[in-house]
Amino acid sequence: MQRRNGTWPEEKIYRGFLNLLRTELKRDIEYHSGVVKAVGFPLGFLLQILTIIFLVRGQSGYSQSARSWFLVVLSADVCSTLYRLYELITVDFQNANPDSRETPGMDFMYLMWGLIRAEDKELQEVMCKIFFFILYYPVILSPVALTICSLIRTYAVKYPLKAKFVLTKFRDRCLMLLAAGISAAASLVFCMLLIEPFAWLGPFKVTTLDGRRRYYGRCSIPDFSSFNTNKTNHAIGSLIMLVIIFTICALTFVSSVIIIIVLFDSKRKRLQMGVATHNSSEKNEVRATAILLGMNVSFFFCFLMSRICMVVNTQVHIFYDYKVSILTEKFAAFAFTIPYYTNALFIAGLSKRFYYFYIPCLQRLGSATSKSSVNSSGSQRTL
Repeated sequence: MQRRNGTWPEEKIYRGFLNLLRTELKRDIEYHSGVVKAVGFPLGFLLQILTIIFLVRGQSGYSQSARSWFLVVLSADVCSTLYRLYELITVDFQNANPDSRETPGMDFMYLMWGLIRAEDKELQEVMCKIFFFILYYPVILSPVALTICSLIRTYAVKYPLKAKFVLTKFRDRCLMLLAAGISAAASLVFCMLLIEPFAWLGPFKVTTLDGRRRYYGRCSIPDFSSFNTNKTNHAIGSLIMLVIIFTICALTFVSSVIIIIVLFDSKRKRLQMGVATHNSSEKNEVRATAILLGMNVSFFFCFLMSRICMVVNTQVHIFYDYKVSILTEKFAAFAFTIPYYTNALFIAGLSKRFYYFYIPCLQRLGSATSKSSVNSSGSQRTL
């Protein structure tokens, strides 16, 4: 039997059939995931904005330091959500409507990058790296700020008297600058090693009215596997990405363990001293620390599962194991986005003050219910 292009004819037919099955499965998954994103991303964005307004204007009950760090984390989450909304407009719409003549995503790309000459490739490369640096920065800032905030809150619960003198506003600002610097350095490494612009010279080449030939510059979107013609840089960048994400997983895990130990130790000390409850400031610190525990656990499990799926995806064949390849790719991207929405859910969704701030009638109803219960208990004592 003769070979054609280095493969057996039967194998080429079989691979073509598997490629067709892979394309159909990927299209179905992208359609349904696009519908979920179209509903979930705007709702998550709305919850994040409402939570920020509540922390700024409402009586959240958190200390000034905890509120400032929560605002840093939520601001990073909002910026990362803007990137996902951009992806929803440019990529997911086209995936969900492959046969549609309307292409708002491509129109948006054309508007953003414009008609760029082939001679401007160096300028486009710089703009491309800057663009994705801005997108990656908040994605990394959120877990980094969360880790530092967790250590600060556990110190405040463990040593409440020392914390009033040690955790000053100036040191808080310095630690915020440290978190911003770490995130900026990691984002810069990603952009320099993983991002490279490229141009499709086929359907995107355009002859303008004045006769000049131009092409639409496109910037590779490395939402899962980055495109870079320099394989060495790509391999180094991917390895650094895995190391940083697994480091974040380790930090969130250690933060969770420390928080659990400190909370139980604080409760044990109160019982030994015969104190049933905290004072108001200590109670607020304990509540903020407990919320941070949930946020750390969410980051740890979601990031860990996302990177495990990513590693598995690189080890399977895209054609012969196309189901595993597609499912691990999509689940890795989905799991990676979850913590950026659960943060707002932990901060505001589990607090009665959040609902009282936006729905005042609930607070009046709750106070009326508590008064009636107190009156009924008083009448029973009288009898």
